Amino acid sequence: KENSFSKCRQLTKIEFQKNSELNKICSCCFEKTNLMSIVVPSSVTEIDTFAFYRCSLQIIEIEENSKLETSNIENFTSIISDAILMIPKSLSDYLNFPIISRSTSSSPDYSPFIYYESLNDE
Repeated sequence: KENSFSKCRQLTKIEFQKNSELNKICSCCFEKTNLMSIVVPSSVTEIDTFAFYRCSLQIIEIEENSKLETSNIENFTSIISDAILMIPKSLSDYLNFPIISRSTSSSPDYSPFIYYESLNDE
C-alpha cells in the first residue's frame, strides 16, 4: 500500500518472512523513514520509483533468484543517494552501474554479489 510507513521516523529495520509472497513495494512506502538497510525478497517483482524517497537507506540487498526486472532496479535506484546496492550476479550483467568489488563469499545461500557505489550523483 502506498505510504505504508511514510514518515515513521522510528522505523530503522524491517525483516520479511523467509518465504515472503510480497510482490510489490509501493510508492512512498518507506518515504522519510530511518530505515538503514533492506533485503528485498525474491518474490518482489516491482519496486515503485519513490518507494525509498528521502529514506536513510545505506544498503539495499536483492535476494538471489529475484523476480525483479533490471529496468525496475534502475528506476527505483535513480532517486537513492549514498546507498550500496547488493545484486546477485544473475542480474548484474544487465545493469550499467560502476562496480566497487565482487564478493568472494562461499555462502551456500547466495552466489557472489556485486556491490555498486552510490547510484545518484547528487
